[in-house]
Amino acid sequence: MKIEEAKSILHGYRPNGADAANPHFREALALSRNDATLRAWFEKQQAFDQAMSADFEAIEVPESLCDAILSAADAAAAETPRSQWWRGRLAIGFAVAASIAVILTLTLTLKSQAPQSAAASPLAAFVISDAQHPETHGGHGEEAAALNRLLKLSTTRLSDPRAIDFPVLHDTGCRTLHLESRDVLEVCFKRNGAGLHYYIARRTDFPNLTAPSAPAIADHAGVSIASWSDQTYLYLVVSPTGRTALEKIL
Repeated sequence: MKIEEAKSILHGYRPNGADAANPHFREALALSRNDATLRAWFEKQQAFDQAMSADFEAIEVPESLCDAILSAADAAAAETPRSQWWRGRLAIGFAVAASIAVILTLTLTLKSQAPQSAAASPLAAFVISDAQHPETHGGHGEEAAALNRLLKLSTTRLSDPRAIDFPVLHDTGCRTLHLESRDVLEVCFKRNGAGLHYYIARRTDFPNLTAPSAPAIADHAGVSIASWSDQTYLYLVVSPTGRTALEKIL
């Protein structure tokens, strides 16, 4: 199986794991585990799908919508000659489908333009997914090494202001991820025996995301994420083992 064929199949893989036992995905999933490029693409795709699913689930459908549609359909059918009845029903169906599509499109557009919490965003889903695969992590460069040493110090509070030179970290070898062509830096470190993952994103790359100036912790199925911001950057720290490791160092 070729990479592009596997991508085509994996596009249909649901992010909740419901397709894990489906033989249709077996070969593509196996390839994603063995091919680093495909694995990275699949993880990003799953994070995006999960975020989109959450957006759709948040859309509130008015309770009166079903009755309104059926009433409109019955009224139109009553005014349509019986020989043309099925055509009237078909036209109504297309009109309803088009209306729903417009409503969903407008809703998602407005949601994408509205401020969104960084802790409940596609960016958060993306870094949480990334943090659960430390075998793919790694970086180099003195700037990244210096930041790693600082983060490991028992006296360092992650919430303390510090000078971050994003371009230098990026250009000298700090591990860089790409979310829809936007760069996100990542540094792994250990504190109190726990492995943690520190992510930095430019606020200008995610203008619709908001985060408090003091770290706030959110939990996602056993994984915890702290998020905060300053005037220039968004910061996210992921603890795959829960919030206790974060609470001790924030």
